[in-house]
Amino acid sequence: MIVHFVQTVWGEEFIGKWAAFSLRTQLAAGNIPRLATEHDIVYHLYTDRASLALAWQASAPLRAWAEVQMHAFETTLVDGRTMAAAVEGLPPATFKHEINRLSEFHLIDASLARGGDPVIMLTDSDMLFSVGSFWEAVSLIAAGRKVVGLPGLRLSMERLAWRAESFLATDEELRHGLDPRTLVAALAGGAHPATEGCVVTSDAFTDYPAQILWPVGDEGFVCRAFFIHPLAFVPNPRCRRFDSTIDYDFSLAAWGGPDDIVLPGSAQVMMCKYSAMRHFTYCPTARRFSIGELAHFLLSATNRAHRRLVSMPVRLRLGGSEEEWLRVEAESAAVMDQAYALVDRAVEELPPDTPGLAICRRSHFGPLSEFLSPQRQR
Repeated sequence: MIVHFVQTVWGEEFIGKWAAFSLRTQLAAGNIPRLATEHDIVYHLYTDRASLALAWQASAPLRAWAEVQMHAFETTLVDGRTMAAAVEGLPPATFKHEINRLSEFHLIDASLARGGDPVIMLTDSDMLFSVGSFWEAVSLIAAGRKVVGLPGLRLSMERLAWRAESFLATDEELRHGLDPRTLVAALAGGAHPATEGCVVTSDAFTDYPAQILWPVGDEGFVCRAFFIHPLAFVPNPRCRRFDSTIDYDFSLAAWGGPDDIVLPGSAQVMMCKYSAMRHFTYCPTARRFSIGELAHFLLSATNRAHRRLVSMPVRLRLGGSEEEWLRVEAESAAVMDQAYALVDRAVEELPPDTPGLAICRRSHFGPLSEFLSPQRQR
């Protein structure tokens, strides 16, 4: 099995953050070093020409475990033109989405061309991984799964005030990386407002609940996610492209079997994004969770296929009894069932000429190709 990592970074700020935080968690003893004992690893770095030397220098610790390949935006071809030409003139937020998407396209093609039972690991410069996550994810793929997915949880740099050396020290005692409970505890006390607003008990519940977190006392959360980050996946030669971001529909479009996609709990695989407030604008407003608003979100912002994902509870666990976890899982499942039932009733009872109803009906009930993700709505 060949494990291909895709990492898109450019500029001193992104490369520095990747090297100081995400890369150090990736290089923890139970992640890339352990993978390298049984699998070939190819680490693909996508960057601009001006950042090639800096990215190569930052990747030095990787080269003990992996073949590192550099891909410059200005010379890497995707579908007949360079990545740089494809994103020329785009505003910064759109640029980041599109350059990441093109990197993923290129690596899907390259991994399939190389062969050798490829697996793609999709990382980003702001992702922190618990120790053992990579090994567990690839083990799930080796056991027959096609996608190992994770919710997009986000921590606040300002609230936690973590420095790389404070939680990823290089001395022997702390070299083994982040325990998953460290990340779960950080969610409880230092979540970014965008994730804090996804907690069902929040007084400022989000108006875009891509995932919803149900507290299990003080012992963690049950998370149900509509849109997942595919951390590890098997490339499918019949599904090489997507016209949204990879979170929204790629996993479901690529692999349709009932057991193809797995969302493991934090004890196996745990990832959090680590973001400064200025890199992710979120303005919370006073709002409580309601099933009616959730039903509106389901109809207007999801496809029926996403129910397959949200039906898989993800345990973000510190402790607690099995009975308590099963109770919260059942409660959260009942809430989702009520919301979906409300959608069905509303569609049946609303007049057919209700403004926007036909579009929402097609986006929600139609095939994934008709789903109006945020990128398709632009």
